[in-house]
Amino acid sequence: KIHLADFTWKKFIHSVGQANVWLLLLAVVSIYGCYAIRALRWQRFCRYLGPTSFWNTFSGTVMGFAAIFVLGRAGEPVRPLLLARKDRLPVPGMFGIFFLERFCDFAAAAALACLSLLVFPNRLSDAGADMNWVNGAPRHGAWVLLAILSGIIAILFFYRLHGAAAVDRGLERWRAAGGFRSRIASVTTGISEGLQAIRTLPDLWAAIFYTAAHWTLATLIYLLVAKAFGDAFLHSDMNFSGAMLILAVTLVGSALQLPGVGGGAQIASFIGMTKTEVVSSMNKLNPGFDLDESAKNTTYKYLKFIDKYNEETWLFFLSEKDICTRTKLMSDFSNLKSRTNDLDKQFTKAGNNKWTYTDKANTYLVELKKEEWFFTIIT
Repeated sequence: KIHLADFTWKKFIHSVGQANVWLLLLAVVSIYGCYAIRALRWQRFCRYLGPTSFWNTFSGTVMGFAAIFVLGRAGEPVRPLLLARKDRLPVPGMFGIFFLERFCDFAAAAALACLSLLVFPNRLSDAGADMNWVNGAPRHGAWVLLAILSGIIAILFFYRLHGAAAVDRGLERWRAAGGFRSRIASVTTGISEGLQAIRTLPDLWAAIFYTAAHWTLATLIYLLVAKAFGDAFLHSDMNFSGAMLILAVTLVGSALQLPGVGGGAQIASFIGMTKTEVVSSMNKLNPGFDLDESAKNTTYKYLKFIDKYNEETWLFFLSEKDICTRTKLMSDFSNLKSRTNDLDKQFTKAGNNKWTYTDKANTYLVELKKEEWFFTIIT
């Protein structure tokens, strides 16, 4: 989930400055590789409508996605219209292929989510995801996605064997009537023909191959970008399974936040941890913070962490036995909204700017206080 309140130009410039440019360039080249695979798949789907050229299909695909970038969802029809015009193929048939392509992409999203959540859940743990979260609603949601996908496949299979012919017979009277009804019948027939682009077993294998190749490459692009930005983007070591889940969530338009992947600093329970455990947990959960050992204080024993943007300072107060008894996070007001959202999600509301949580039978209070130039979160 993207928190726009976290965005500042200072953070953006710092992240880009620290990025691995070669990995980003490889990701950009790979994006055009995805467009090429899409073009090859589209050409395969068009083989029953008429001849196509790869360059026309590739350039139309790039322009179509550029239209989506500029216009949003309103730009979706641009691609099938462009491709129909470039290769002089019927527009209704191209829209039928467009709908079929959309189904293939949804199937890919469902497959990615099911693979990452049901087949490789341990790999998500290696990527830093909270396994309690993974084994909850997301894992059940993967089964739901699998059921929906199976249902859609059954519907398309039935339509290919029986439904298309029934629709065509039902439109015969409309085609013979002429005028407006005839035009509707022609459009519907064209879309139906496009939807039947997979007619033989080789067609099916080609669709599966191109779709799998495209989304495997897309997953690698997500992984390359994550690796390029490193600690500025991740809270843990991203792996292929983690990239699969992020891509699947993006494809289905979900607003889920992946614990340990993105978002703000993880305000976990550090109370009761030893000094060594606090340092280890901070390195794992909040790699954007660095341990500051330059400051010395003879009154209190504490650990001090400072974030890479110098916007937040985190203090962990220790007992004589080096056990964490209290934490204090001091932050710039630009982070107030995102920090408040994090507290609302992680803890139980207990009043105005107050939250509680229970850990090992002990209840702790988390309090947010607004100072003149900054705010603090004290546990």
